[in-house]
Amino acid sequence: MPPSGEAVGIVPAAGKGARLGLPFPKELWPLPGVHGFRPVAQLTVENLVAASVTRLAFVITDEKAALIRHFRSGAALGVEIVYVCQEAVSETSRSAGLSDALDAAYPVARGRQVAFGMPDTLVSPRTCFVSLLAAVDEGADLVLGLFETAEPEKFGMVDVAADGRVREIVDKPERTDLSLMWGIAAWSPDFGDFLHRTMSDAPTDFASVMNAAIGAGLDARAIRVEGGRYLDLGTPGDVGRAGEFTLP
Repeated sequence: MPPSGEAVGIVPAAGKGARLGLPFPKELWPLPGVHGFRPVAQLTVENLVAASVTRLAFVITDEKAALIRHFRSGAALGVEIVYVCQEAVSETSRSAGLSDALDAAYPVARGRQVAFGMPDTLVSPRTCFVSLLAAVDEGADLVLGLFETAEPEKFGMVDVAADGRVREIVDKPERTDLSLMWGIAAWSPDFGDFLHRTMSDAPTDFASVMNAAIGAGLDARAIRVEGGRYLDLGTPGDVGRAGEFTLP
């Protein structure tokens, strides 16, 4: 199994961000930090680089030329960036959302460990992926990074045993006693192959893919990110809360 230094980062950036009503890709929303303004997606890239990820795949549509213009080859950030163009979903075709985007990157990630982060989220600390990839090195097939949330209806909530084994992912429940959501993830080549087979046979949402993997006996674990904070910038109200983060 490749060491974590050879992991591939996957960042799905094919969404339109219609709720924000922006004239540019939502992944380029500028956020202030001590080193000036940076687009939100760059923070995800920097988190991946901090975990020794050296190659990264952005999954995009043909509407994301501005994203390519900003990140280019990735050399300025110390990573090789490739772009995977996901086919547009028609009104009559079936979309499995995130699962489709992740599977689109399979030709890049096949046989490699993967670190996955969203391009429109603020996640701290900078080292958030390190422990996840270390757990994959130690034999886990899927590792979820956990964060506290008071809004379980917006996230994938995780039922985790005392030993860190994941029992179930409960996606966006209206009511639940669970308080930990997953926000980042890492996985082994075996889980990547499982995802690809599932999407080839019967496309389904990512929570269902993960639960199916658990049912098939893959080793799924969860790690509460030490000092972790997570903010999804999916709505104007969420963007307004970005000032709560102190960005490096």
